[in-house]
Amino acid sequence: MIDYLLSETDFKELKELKDKIVGECDTCGGTGFVEVKNEKNSKSPAWTRTEECNCMIRFRKYKEYYKARIPRNYWRCCEKNFIGDKRAMNIVKKYLNHMDNAYKNGLGILFHGTNGNGKTTLVSIILKKVIAKRYTAFFSTFQQILNMIMNSFSDEERKDSVRRLITDIDFLAIDEVGKEHLKKQPITGSVFGISEFEEILRQREGLNKPTFASMNMNIKQMEHRYGPSISSLFHGAMKIVEVTGVDARRTVRSAKWDDLLTGN
Repeated sequence: MIDYLLSETDFKELKELKDKIVGECDTCGGTGFVEVKNEKNSKSPAWTRTEECNCMIRFRKYKEYYKARIPRNYWRCCEKNFIGDKRAMNIVKKYLNHMDNAYKNGLGILFHGTNGNGKTTLVSIILKKVIAKRYTAFFSTFQQILNMIMNSFSDEERKDSVRRLITDIDFLAIDEVGKEHLKKQPITGSVFGISEFEEILRQREGLNKPTFASMNMNIKQMEHRYGPSISSLFHGAMKIVEVTGVDARRTVRSAKWDDLLTGN
């Protein structure tokens, strides 16, 4: 479902990623596989079984993150190293413990709060877990989704593919809601971004597909920007979670700047 989006640049980056992870592995010598000695008392000759090296397993995992468009700086984020809002993290943990029920019932989460307090991290943690469970997932900013739709207008086949991706993907995450450029149609008077947003949410609700969203606006600001219909769709299919806390980019990331620079 997602593979059609991969461009030549994507394939090149995936090859470079594989060369870095697998090609530089000392354990397997860059082959991606290691020989495993048979168990004791086995009648088979020793050293006849091969398994994937840990480097290959890691590459396959990162490849799925890449295809799902999860930003690279969130690939290593997990529950254990999350330093933000503990209450929000507990909600995510509960969600992941009941992931199959969440999927079955089309349950998503809307994270809102100020800049840099972990909203995107929480969404990324969820997507990585659902990918590990063999669900399909896709991460995108709302502006990127609008760009995908607009760029497909001249190609019916691509337009259908984009629509299917957005509506049929098991778990869809829409980041940076509220930062998109809204364009009013001169003839109809409708606003392109808002009408598309409502269509996406309505179709996914109809298909019982979980959707996640994150935004810096509060609920009143969201209702004012998008109107009662979208607000109703949010409340109907998503748990509204306010994420509190300080801007981690200003604190943790800034404090580690020198260490990151020197490799410590």
